[in-house]
Parts: sequence; C-alpha cells; structure tokens
Amino acid sequence: MKKNAIEQTLTLGDITKSWSDVITRIEQNNSKIAHFLEDVKFSYFDGTYLFIEPVNAQMFHIKTLNKDTGIVEAAMNGILNQEIKIIFHREGEGMRKDETQPQVVNPHYCFNCGNKFI
Repeated sequence: MKKNAIEQTLTLGDITKSWSDVITRIEQNNSKIAHFLEDVKFSYFDGTYLFIEPVNAQMFHIKTLNKDTGIVEAAMNGILNQEIKIIFHREGEGMRKDETQPQVVNPHYCFNCGNKFI
C-alpha cells in the first residue's frame, strides 16, 4: 500500500487485507511468532494503536508476543507504510465491559490487563 500525495487514512480493513503479507514477512525472521499470529482478531485501531487478540491464546502466548512486538510492528510498518503500535491481549482484557474502545492510559502499560508494552 503506497501513500499518494494526499494523505491516506489506514483502516482496520486495510490491515486485515494485508495481514497475510505481514505474516509472510514475520515468518522470514521468526516462524514461532508468525504461527501465533495466524489466527487473530483485530479488536480496535485508532490510527496509532492496534489491539490484537490471538484466538485461543494462553498467557504465555501473549507474553511471548509482547517480547517480540518490534518484529511485528516492523513488518506492519514496512508493508502498510505507517507507524503502528501493537498491543496484544487476551479475550476480554484491555477493554472494560461498558466500553467500545480500549483505554491506553500510558502506552507502556495497560492497566486493564497488566501487560507492559513497547
């Protein structure tokens, strides 16, 4: 995806369409991480932060993915031509039941799920 002279706005649909390319790029460097990311749900994207929920993930999957977030972000940035910060979470974490959007109080720590990011 290339940007024109007019700034394009990246959408969740664009990310979904490009996800197989992202997985392919990640697999070149780290097949374990690529495998963990084959079945995911995109929970929310605000233009900067992308919340990703690996389907049927256990806590060790999330911890492993958080250690290698830079690999995933680099692959996405290279393919989508936009800097995106990724937050991995398990189902129900990162969002309160009464909200439709996750709250990122500090981009380095998610108070809802206790994971450290970046």
